Amino acid sequence: MLSGLVLTLILSAPSAAPRPGAPSAPTRALSEGEIASRVRTYLAVIDTPISDAQWKALGAGAAPQLTAVLEDSRRLPTARGRALWALGLIAPAAAEAHARRILADPAQELHLRDVAIGALGQVATPEVVARELTLVMETDASRQLRARAASVLAEKVEGGCEAVRGQLAREASPEAFRTSMRRCHLSR
Repeated sequence: MLSGLVLTLILSAPSAAPRPGAPSAPTRALSEGEIASRVRTYLAVIDTPISDAQWKALGAGAAPQLTAVLEDSRRLPTARGRALWALGLIAPAAAEAHARRILADPAQELHLRDVAIGALGQVATPEVVARELTLVMETDASRQLRARAASVLAEKVEGGCEAVRGQLAREASPEAFRTSMRRCHLSR
């Protein structure tokens, strides 16, 4: 009997979620300290994904903190990668410049360079993506990064599959290129 009452109360309670189309409550601007605190928290989270909307809600005021983390080589590559991705959401031009710099430096951590490939695919023009990622796909020492670049080229650049097809002909072991092969409807 009691469980039926509880169920009735739960089902009749007003929803906390806003109705679609309902005006949202005005949000106040975050202070510099609040932004810095949220950036630290978001970068430290390991078990709960931070949504793109959460990062975007921080606004351009988060760019300096994200840039500082990204440029600090003492930070973990995962934190630097998250900072690059978040920067791409709130300051795309800055993220593009950082991604290009990271990709040009083979001494950067593999994880960070992998994130830079994805970030570049999100923020750069198709022409820049084609130029930069074709270079990575054709010349990088890491097969993983060559394959990641091929995947982004196939997804983001018209004609990218032709470049992928050419690269597959040069690869001794194309297993890492499965994603781009699927996107381009290629078999080997």
